[in-house]
Amino acid sequence: MYRIKRWHVAVACVAVLVGASTTPGVIITFDTEDDFTTPLMNGQIVDPAFDPVDLEFGNLFDVSSTSPGTGPHLGVTVFDSDQCCPSEDDDLLVNRGNILILQDDEEPGTMLHPNVGLRYQRPDDEDEFSHRGSIVFDFFNPVVANSIDLVDVNGDTFVVVTLTDSAGKQRQYDVPNGFTNNFPTLNGFDTLNLNTLANQVGEGGGTVTASQDIGFDSLDVRKLDVFFIGSGGLDTLRFEVIPEPTTLMLLAIGAGLLVRRRRKGQRDVG
Repeated sequence: MYRIKRWHVAVACVAVLVGASTTPGVIITFDTEDDFTTPLMNGQIVDPAFDPVDLEFGNLFDVSSTSPGTGPHLGVTVFDSDQCCPSEDDDLLVNRGNILILQDDEEPGTMLHPNVGLRYQRPDDEDEFSHRGSIVFDFFNPVVANSIDLVDVNGDTFVVVTLTDSAGKQRQYDVPNGFTNNFPTLNGFDTLNLNTLANQVGEGGGTVTASQDIGFDSLDVRKLDVFFIGSGGLDTLRFEVIPEPTTLMLLAIGAGLLVRRRRKGQRDVG
């Protein structure tokens, strides 16, 4: 009899550890809640500050908003970008299913749906500078943030996307107007890569620049903040969840035990 050399086992165990360092990519399209089952509806309020009774997210992350301007928006809201009419902003009709927007305070009318809670009767994105604000994702576990799609970033709109790790260090993307163009001239949306510091040119010709704090940990992202200065929305969010440290520790211990184990009467070959 013979046994595989210990370095073969070690390499295999390292491969297991590397493969287990992140889960398969998570894709959130906002057509459903983050249980990937419960559908979201046009106009549905998904911001606990504006509808605390019915909470749509809470499996992978929380969704909230900020309002640092001098005037209010009305929170994070679902907008069906496939609908034909009526719409307060045709620039959002990009045929991408549901997207998220910050609701315009000039359209405060709501209705109560028996299954989904409060909905705005006419969802529309906030476009006033004084009412600017963020859509914020707080992750329950550390993640690698891969990308996010931005909608209707043209005209007078600017977007700042900020990733924050558990130590409070940040990576920031400054997205200028002209990152996207209007549908159907072009797609009306473009994907922002969150895994690079290189400049990114959007479909409308606008160039995104990036910067980050020294020591920022891209494997430990805990918050994603999408700050809209003007109108616009966001779509598909892609990320990978990092397992808890105890899981990796158990795998490492198992790898060490496999490397040490030897059986009587076996010998190394090769």
